[in-house]
Amino acid sequence: MQIITTGDGSHTLVAPFPGEHYHSLHGAVNESLHVYIENGIAALTGRHEISILEVGFGTGLNALLSFYYARSHDLPIRYVTLENYPLDINIASKLNYGYLIGNGGSDFIMLHKLPWNFENKIEDLFVLEKIETAVENAQYDSQFDIVFFDAFGPSYQPELWVQTIFKKMYESLKPGGILVTFCAKGQVKRDMASVGFRIDAIPGPPGKREMIRAYKDVEVCAI
Repeated sequence: MQIITTGDGSHTLVAPFPGEHYHSLHGAVNESLHVYIENGIAALTGRHEISILEVGFGTGLNALLSFYYARSHDLPIRYVTLENYPLDINIASKLNYGYLIGNGGSDFIMLHKLPWNFENKIEDLFVLEKIETAVENAQYDSQFDIVFFDAFGPSYQPELWVQTIFKKMYESLKPGGILVTFCAKGQVKRDMASVGFRIDAIPGPPGKREMIRAYKDVEVCAI
């Protein structure tokens, strides 16, 4: 797989779809920080621990950033990630994320080497469970505070950007939970809203005008 250096100096990979990449060419690390950390984890205020469901482990960049967020904020995180086609360790070892934001790459490679389909307690603050499965097979009920929806774009994986998948994501969230994604297409917003999400289009990362943060609101019972 071809490695490309993006606008912020971090790597991305050419995806198995013509014209698509694993991350924004404007900056892989900057995109992940903006979408999933700053407008994802950091938006969940008042929690003493959080649980994350990620659609698409991919290069493992989001998991690495979340691991470091847990450390720096003394915030316990349970991180469950779904991936149907895990990246070869030989390819992952060539990516420069660990050198840019970590300790020379050892944490990043450690995340990739951890066994799949097993709950790995890395530290008291971070538990990683990598599930090798298609998103369509996932079934969770009100277990997560946040969903990182990081599949390839709707033009490349249209089967994942549909109501049935968004319903699974909605059901996986606890009341008050959120879903964040880089995508902000109108049809995606409408399909998410149709399964119960409240949609907020917020400023996107470099190169994108908008991104989506969707909410599973807490139901208010009438007295």
